[in-house]
Amino acid sequence: MNQLVPLINNTPIRGLLDRIDPAGASAVRLLGAPVSTTMSPDGMRLYVVTAPVTSTLPFLSLFLPSTSSVTEIDTKTNKVVGVPIAFGGGPVGPVVVSPDGTQAYLTTSSGDRTRVTIINTGNSTFTRAGTLAGSVQGVVDTADGLRVFLGTMDSTANEWTVALVDGRTGAQVGKPLQIAGFPSGELATSPDGGRAYLTTVVVAGDTRSTVVTVIDTADNTLMGTTVLDDSIADGGVVVSPDGAHAVQVTNTTSRLHTTVTMLDPGTGAVVGAPAGLDGLPSTYPAAIYVDGGDRLAVATYTGSQSSLTILDAADGTVVGTPVVMEGGGLAVVDQVTAFGEGDDRLYILSRYWDADESEYKTLATVVDTTDSTVVGTPLVLDGEPPPTNSVSVSPDRSRVFQTLRPASVSQGQPYISSVAMIGTDGTLITAPASVPGSIYRPVVFSPDGSRAYQLSENAKSVVTAIDATTGAVIGSPVAVNGRLGDDLFVAADGASAYVSTRITFFRLLLPIPLPFPIEFSLSITHVNAVDTADFVATI
Repeated sequence: MNQLVPLINNTPIRGLLDRIDPAGASAVRLLGAPVSTTMSPDGMRLYVVTAPVTSTLPFLSLFLPSTSSVTEIDTKTNKVVGVPIAFGGGPVGPVVVSPDGTQAYLTTSSGDRTRVTIINTGNSTFTRAGTLAGSVQGVVDTADGLRVFLGTMDSTANEWTVALVDGRTGAQVGKPLQIAGFPSGELATSPDGGRAYLTTVVVAGDTRSTVVTVIDTADNTLMGTTVLDDSIADGGVVVSPDGAHAVQVTNTTSRLHTTVTMLDPGTGAVVGAPAGLDGLPSTYPAAIYVDGGDRLAVATYTGSQSSLTILDAADGTVVGTPVVMEGGGLAVVDQVTAFGEGDDRLYILSRYWDADESEYKTLATVVDTTDSTVVGTPLVLDGEPPPTNSVSVSPDRSRVFQTLRPASVSQGQPYISSVAMIGTDGTLITAPASVPGSIYRPVVFSPDGSRAYQLSENAKSVVTAIDATTGAVIGSPVAVNGRLGDDLFVAADGASAYVSTRITFFRLLLPIPLPFPIEFSLSITHVNAVDTADFVATI
């Protein structure tokens, strides 16, 4: 398996790939379909996980690579670093890179077993950590990158196992912790890496309780356990950016009621009286910190209205009056995003059904978090957001970029999406930029923040460059072969934008009357480097 990358790049297969590539395309070819792509914090390395070639023919499977692999790419040279690392089991999530970029962690799962592979990013060598029982639920590295938390779930025993792994050697630190309950949200850590937080829901007969467990990351020991009776967690613990506050949001579905409980980030103990809100949480995460962590925002839905409430992070008191979304019972809040100086603004993306015009409307609302008032007038945007995250904040925090797809397209008409820029005053900064094809992801910024790159799909994968100040499209969009495989990433020097795509040479499915279908599929991953200088491909 490890020799397939050079094999593809230096045999007649390379010639076939060059034939079907557009002129000027520059791509690293990897065997198998793309699973995930991750860039290191410094933008110097790209880690691409690919799946093996698939076949349901037993005899053919004997001759095909049965392992997935992770390939490290130098973004300065567009070359593979070392030899791709093959691994058994299915990859779970993308590669996690330590803050200093020296280590990368890949989690794999096979049946009821989970393993973490630790990669030395300098030379692409690796160390395999011990195997744990259960299916993986999350991997989190601490702020210093020296320790890795691995959470696994034994669904039969209804029990979590949390293990601490040395980020350099792969050796387990301390003893794994067994924690009862079903997981809610993901493992979280404090900004300084000293604490880890795990939220579970314990079911006993007709009673449900939320349990917050606080773990010392130095030795994987318990620092505190807090039980919130008669509640169901909405995600895990959320910690403020400065680490001074922590919160757990829960609900009681029988009463359409949300409870916001402030916690001591060191021990998990309840701080003050919990705040009660009407309705159920409508976003994930259920709460976000604003104003540098001094305030908290929670969006809820009662069945008759959607609203956003600002709370004081220290004691949970309500700030001002909750902001009610237009549309009444037909309004739904999709996303809540902090931006502005010191994150003193909230951007609320919501939708509602306009009965008069028989169509959904997309609404952009900006809220001043210091007093919970609407800034300007909510904007009705043309189009609808993609189902996943559709909002990005400029590096200087002064504006949000909202990606939108057309609500409908007449037969024979081109599919044109758009990107709208909205300022802290709640107004459109300029007319939305047009993007060919359908959008599935938010924009990605260049390292200096001067450009926003939008990835879309229109028969091929397309990259559009947008001036982050004027909103104008720069040059012409660049199309690369293949279906979208993952997000777009920009190198540290801003010279190249990377797009992973999938090209399927052939997919064979024979309708022969057998107990099982006969299927064979050969996919290649292209890691395409697009030159950002004049927005044509690198080579």
